[in-house]
Amino acid sequence: MEDWSTETHVKDLDCAGIPGGDTTQEECQEFLVPYSDVNTIFDNSCYFCHQTLTQGGLSLDSYETLMQGGNNGSVIAFNDDETGDHENSLLWQKIYIDPETNECDMPQNQDPTDCLNQEDIDLIALWIDQGAQNIVISNCEDETACNFEESGDCEYAEENFDCDGNCLF
Repeated sequence: MEDWSTETHVKDLDCAGIPGGDTTQEECQEFLVPYSDVNTIFDNSCYFCHQTLTQGGLSLDSYETLMQGGNNGSVIAFNDDETGDHENSLLWQKIYIDPETNECDMPQNQDPTDCLNQEDIDLIALWIDQGAQNIVISNCEDETACNFEESGDCEYAEENFDCDGNCLF
């Protein structure tokens, strides 16, 4: 079996994704990587083979089908405490860039060096390490809210004030 250990900076991140950070688990709830961010990477780089054709039996069509895995079983490895383990996850092993060859197994293209960028690989690794949760962040849809079309719950100005805190009267 290949050695998937790496000196990549993902291992040095705390739960919030901060290099060398000491963010508490409670504070980390604010920094969880939403599945919607990971799914965007899948849509942009993996769609043809794993949503249309489901090569290897793996469909990335939804969170549920991703978690079902493919012909080789689960693609996400979990620790006993329900956190993920990216280094032992087949998904990460396939997108991992070998530092000696600069090659990856996925996405499968004509050129084996045509890999995901390191930022996307690190985001997927962090999402896995955080437990590969199905978190979808929705946007505020109310045009009268101060944070219209921004992620999270709608926020409104106090009565007689505008969104910047200026008094209206």
